[in-house]
Amino acid sequence: MITDLKAKIEDKDRKTQTLYYRQLENLQIKNTELKLKIENYKQGPTQKWELFKVDFNNELDDLGKSISNTAKNNMKN
Repeated sequence: MITDLKAKIEDKDRKTQTLYYRQLENLQIKNTELKLKIENYKQGPTQKWELFKVDFNNELDDLGKSISNTAKNNMKN
């Protein structure tokens, strides 16, 4: 979705492109961090997994909301 949004900003003015590109780069970094977090998770006690899962899901939800908000803002401009 982030890649699609990057393609859609091509028809915007330079200032808007720069703003959205920075936002999308930050979202891409967060996405990469989440991927690494799940890949590097070491299996442990069930309780630890449940806490990890809740934390991870919250971060993933926040990322999804941020992407959606950026997409909405891109459509308005």
